[in-house]
Amino acid sequence: MGFYINNKDWKKVIDYAQASYDEFKSEVGGFMIATIDKDGDYIISDPEILQQEVTSGTTEMDKVAVADYYVKACMEHGKDVRFVWWHSHADMNAFWSGTDTSTMKEYSSGDWSAFLVVNIKGEYKFRVCVWNPIDAHEDTELTILDAKARTVPKAIVTQVKKLCEKPVYTPTKWTGYGYGTVLSKSDVS
Repeated sequence: MGFYINNKDWKKVIDYAQASYDEFKSEVGGFMIATIDKDGDYIISDPEILQQEVTSGTTEMDKVAVADYYVKACMEHGKDVRFVWWHSHADMNAFWSGTDTSTMKEYSSGDWSAFLVVNIKGEYKFRVCVWNPIDAHEDTELTILDAKARTVPKAIVTQVKKLCEKPVYTPTKWTGYGYGTVLSKSDVS
């Protein structure tokens, strides 16, 4: 069993990462689907981002948007579809952070799950976690088919600007309990 992604879909993931970095100096995350082909290999496709809050070190997708995505993807691709959670590490290295491994455990209700972390240089880590019958994981190769040079399309930049927001920090006076207040974009609009 191997894992493959076509260049168009790979480029879209990296373009999302680049656009979020350019716009917010932040990470961004989303989902893809994995479908099995006639040879028993998995083809990973259809990267999407959802409504989310992004920072330089985290991304948190809106739970309603995630639920809506699952329903839409299952209606479009069938109930046997697998989901791949992906996110970027902006201009940092591609590695599994403690937050990443904790998030992976949230997807442990099935027999296996797949995860991808990328950076704006196109470096990546791809992990398959087996949950049943035992917990095990392995970082493995994700083969990019027909790889080519890339530029970020305006539609990707527009979508990142529309669906992502960075929290606004306002300075406050020292109270002995901490500095500043975190406001969401909607609090300052």
